Amino acid sequence: MSEPDGFPSTSIPLGVDISNSFNALFASIILSCIGLGIILAQAWTYIFNNQDVWMLRTLVGLSATCIVSSSLFILFANAPST
Repeated sequence: MSEPDGFPSTSIPLGVDISNSFNALFASIILSCIGLGIILAQAWTYIFNNQDVWMLRTLVGLSATCIVSSSLFILFANAPST
């Protein structure tokens, strides 16, 4: 049931409906992309600036690849269909 001002009676009575312009899914995707950038910068710095054995650098590269693929799956799974 709606109130006279068009907001449902279960919403917080702030007078502003922000569900269409800024929702939790959008915010979580933005924060996930920021975190992905940080992780990729750390992996890049580690791989090219450390002199550890090749197995450790390969493990870091493989981990970064898995994180990128996971983030892409999340992004495309939540993309609006046309």
